[in-house]
Amino acid sequence: MIWHRYCVFIFIAAMMVLGGCQMDPCGSSPAELVENMEDLVEKVRKVDYDPKSDQWESLDDRFRKYYEDCYDVWRPEMTIAQKGAFTGLVTQYVTLRFGRSFFQSIFKGKKSDSKSEQEFFESLGKDLDQFMEENKEWGQEFLDDLMNQFKEGGSVD
Repeated sequence: MIWHRYCVFIFIAAMMVLGGCQMDPCGSSPAELVENMEDLVEKVRKVDYDPKSDQWESLDDRFRKYYEDCYDVWRPEMTIAQKGAFTGLVTQYVTLRFGRSFFQSIFKGKKSDSKSEQEFFESLGKDLDQFMEENKEWGQEFLDDLMNQFKEGGSVD
């Protein structure tokens, strides 16, 4: 009987320890956040859901967590390359997620019929504008370096 209680105690203690070791969706570093976003984009690349399907809910929730919460946490510590990679992944997600309907609304003058889509894109546009403003100097240096590389006939690493 004591042996049974001892096993139950060990089992409960193990569950508490394992339950306390939940992974932070934001990751433990900026690089891990970028990796998490890469994993999400790869997963979205493999699905074939209708843009209005409820099946997107868990993926959209994960995206919002990374984009709205985690990016703010890690942004001060991110390198310009990590910020650029993250922004590129955001663009890929949006393209994969809203793809045809989003581009049709842009190129055919069709208004989106979803208020949440409109709000999402307005928010995304503001955030991308802020990113560009915060990194304007770096962007100009990058473009200058790139042009110099081409003029010198060197390769771009």
